[in-house]
Amino acid sequence: MSNNPDFLIIGAAKSGTTAIWHWLNSHPDVFLPSVKEPSFFSFQDKEVIPKKGPFDPSYSRLITTKTSDYRALFQPEKGQISGEASPIYLQTSGAAQRIYKYNPNIKLIAILRDPAKRAFSQFSHNLREGYETTHSFNKALGLEKKRRNEGWLKFFDYLEGGRYGEQLNGFYKYFNRKQILVLEYEALRDNPLAAYENICQFLGIPCALNTSLTEKYNISSSLKSAPRIQVLKRMSNQPNLLKTVFKSVLPKSIRELVKTKLEALNKKNTEQMSAVEKKRIYDELADDRVLLSRLTTMSFPAWGE
Repeated sequence: MSNNPDFLIIGAAKSGTTAIWHWLNSHPDVFLPSVKEPSFFSFQDKEVIPKKGPFDPSYSRLITTKTSDYRALFQPEKGQISGEASPIYLQTSGAAQRIYKYNPNIKLIAILRDPAKRAFSQFSHNLREGYETTHSFNKALGLEKKRRNEGWLKFFDYLEGGRYGEQLNGFYKYFNRKQILVLEYEALRDNPLAAYENICQFLGIPCALNTSLTEKYNISSSLKSAPRIQVLKRMSNQPNLLKTVFKSVLPKSIRELVKTKLEALNKKNTEQMSAVEKKRIYDELADDRVLLSRLTTMSFPAWGE
């Protein structure tokens, strides 16, 4: 038994990594930590709170930054392999090098989704949770570079998050092709059993099926509504003085009732991604799509549908 992970699910975010995590978490020969996204190789010895921009405090609290704490996450039983899923790894510059230094023999799983749909799904998730400050997807795309330069989290890199060719190229510089399994989200969605069998074969474990492969997880691309006033949603999500006062004077049942009523009043219908926004993403990522196909020898035919 080892305290080193045998495999990592490295991304992409909003592309089915949660489903794969659930599938493998039910496998008797696989150990996964209770912390789903430790994100260690993105935040090793770093500050987890961003320099600027909204953040999810519940996510930040679970980030592992120390090597000793990361090693302690993995407690497999005899005969089990272990791993974890942190979708931010694929987007993090330097993560591949840190992973290689930690375990050069590790196996990596990357699942890639149509970059435009992935971007809008991430935007919808951020909007729903109250972290996105604009209801306009097109405006958010325009703000992306400025936000990145200011130190916002990578979860606001809607367009750049889909630059898979460049991202994977960083991993291929350190790991051989036999160590990296690249899956297409659309193929996994349409034929989950084939994807599951592919993953099990890659990891060298029997295809023991102990869970539903059709259950959907972490859905946000079909978002029907979002907070009308973002600051109210952020106040309910993040630590602040008002929450502390309410917690000290109101019982939990009353606090939950007030929160439910406020969220209902704060809902606003959201728009879908426009054809112009979709084309903007495809056009900006055209060269990267060529690089991705060359690196993976995959064509991703479902993208653009």
